[in-house]
Amino acid sequence: MNTEVLYRYVNRLDVVMLDQHRVIRRTKCGTWIDVWGKQKFVMDGTRKRFAYPTEPEAKTSFLARKRRQLVLLRSQIEDVEASVLALKEGRINDHGSSRYVHY
Repeated sequence: MNTEVLYRYVNRLDVVMLDQHRVIRRTKCGTWIDVWGKQKFVMDGTRKRFAYPTEPEAKTSFLARKRRQLVLLRSQIEDVEASVLALKEGRINDHGSSRYVHY
């Protein structure tokens, strides 16, 4: 039985966990791993992967994913705040005050 694993950091609520996914088999392009009883293919040599051969690589990937998530969530918060303000100010169907480019 193969004991080789790939690593992926995940968060469940405010707990960060290090998942270890058993390598099932390798191909010339990537690796098949066990993810909670299902097989998942992970490409080798790509910048963005599901799981990584080392814990430091998995940590770097996790931090990059969380930074990107923060950017997206901050943008959503700005959109919600702008919508609430527009409604409070009575700017209904007022496309001219939108922060988005109009064509």
